[in-house]
Amino acid sequence: MAALVQDLSRIDLEGTKRSKDDAPLCRTPVIKRNEVAWRWYESIGAPKLFVAPLVGYSEPAFRLLCRSYGADIASTPMIDAAGYVASERYRNEFAFTGGSEDRPLTTQLGGSEPESLAAAAALVAPFCDAVELNMGCPQRCAKKNGSGAFLMEDLARATRCIAAMRSAVDAHNASAQTRVATVVKIRCFDDVPRTVALAQALEAAGAEMITVHGRTRHAGGGRRTAAQLANWAWIRAVKESVGIPCISNGNIRHSEDVRDCFAATGCDGIMSGV
Repeated sequence: MAALVQDLSRIDLEGTKRSKDDAPLCRTPVIKRNEVAWRWYESIGAPKLFVAPLVGYSEPAFRLLCRSYGADIASTPMIDAAGYVASERYRNEFAFTGGSEDRPLTTQLGGSEPESLAAAAALVAPFCDAVELNMGCPQRCAKKNGSGAFLMEDLARATRCIAAMRSAVDAHNASAQTRVATVVKIRCFDDVPRTVALAQALEAAGAEMITVHGRTRHAGGGRRTAAQLANWAWIRAVKESVGIPCISNGNIRHSEDVRDCFAATGCDGIMSGV
């Protein structure tokens, strides 16, 4: 991962805009640009190179290592929201000890209960720049409680989760010196319009940035994920349909892939977890 990030830091990211001749995959009305979301994104440096949340790896030392090789922003591992609220011992497993060198930082929460997600968001907001709802995990542990990518199947619950998190984070922002954003990471459906509708609903519920993993839940994780290429056209369809920053995730194996991904998706940043 560190070697890849070092390669990415050497790339000139200018000139990666897609061609005017490229037709959008799915034409939907573009939501008005969310100026609040964009001001937040610019306030943290308009990051281009994102390190994905990696269970077992995304601790402070690893995050700082990736930053030293050029990563613009990093994330905690996924934190179970209910466990974080209920257990001090569990909370102590997640260190926010990197100081100013470990910023900007996203804290990713997993769960499907709006109340616990809101409570956890309130607890972590003082230590990060964004609080993210995980709607991308395809593992069995997520299936048990309808979280991660399985939350995509329940749009009403997903939007309630985002709205609850946004309310909690905004309560923190009311007395904070710097603004924290509420963001979300999703996978895709095989049905592109359905993916676009999901993204738009999450934005309407309060999401201020969206990261799109260009694979379906059925692609799985780990080696299974590596066996299936992410569909950048699906990601591009989402980018063209929302008014908030959109980050592409998937298929970043080599530094050359970064330029290709920016051109293919038109996204504002790229996330890699290789």
